[in-house]
Amino acid sequence: MPRKIIQSIIAVSLLFCVFLPTLSVLAADDVLSFDPRDNFGDDWGSMNLLSITGSQDPLTIAINIINWALIFLGVISMGLILYAGILWFFAGAEEEKIEKAQDIIKGAVIGLFLVLVSYGISYFIYSTIANATI
Repeated sequence: MPRKIIQSIIAVSLLFCVFLPTLSVLAADDVLSFDPRDNFGDDWGSMNLLSITGSQDPLTIAINIINWALIFLGVISMGLILYAGILWFFAGAEEEKIEKAQDIIKGAVIGLFLVLVSYGISYFIYSTIANATI
C-alpha cells in the first residue's frame, strides 16, 4: 500500500480514538443539564435552539439565531484547524505546504477566539437585558 494511504488510515484511527470516548461523557444527563430559567426566572422562555420561532419573545429569537451563527462559525474554525493539521501532517519537507498550514492555523485560531469573544459579549448583553426586564 502506498505510504499516503497508510498515513491516512493511521490519522483517521487516531481521530476515532480521541473523539469516540467523549460520546460516553456526553451521555451523562445530570452533569450536562442546564436550565436557563434557573438564572432568568420561569417566564424567560425556552433555550431550545431547534425552535427558533414560535411563541417566544423577539429577543430570545434573536439570541437563538446569533447562537446558531456562532456555533456554525466555531465548527468552521475547528474544521479549518483540523484541515491545516492534516495538511501539515502530509507536507513532509515541503516548506510551502508547511507555511500554508501554519497560516491557516493562525487564521482559524484567531477566528475561533473572535467567535468565543462574540459569544461571551452576546451572553453578557442578553443576561443583562433579561435581568433588567424581570
